[in-house]
Amino acid sequence: MTERELIGRVEAMMDTSVLREFLTMLGPEGSSLLRGLVETYLKEAPPVIEDLGETLGHADHAGAARLAHRLKGSSLSIGASRLATRCGVIEEICNVRLTPPAAAYAALIADFTETRRMLKAFLKEIA
Repeated sequence: MTERELIGRVEAMMDTSVLREFLTMLGPEGSSLLRGLVETYLKEAPPVIEDLGETLGHADHAGAARLAHRLKGSSLSIGASRLATRCGVIEEICNVRLTPPAAAYAALIADFTETRRMLKAFLKEIA
């Protein structure tokens, strides 16, 4: 993969400008505060994803829509745009009382895995 392809892939997955804006706005304490925010996201997102899978498995459309909405919001707040979009699609499907295909949830898990990898790389960059 070329550097240009890698940059395009990162930009499609994450909008790191959101994180960089936080760094600028937070001033001298920015990197430690941002580190805490990202670490909290990385700790809290997996249980939400797991709960989402369970609610989808039980065809609990309202519960799944709430969880997808929650994950969408927290993902947007750190710039995880692809994951947020995926959550939004699942939320919309559940809001019309349909169950998304299993592939949609599998793609969400894959997107989170890649997002986590990119966030950890970002944290190393700002260390």
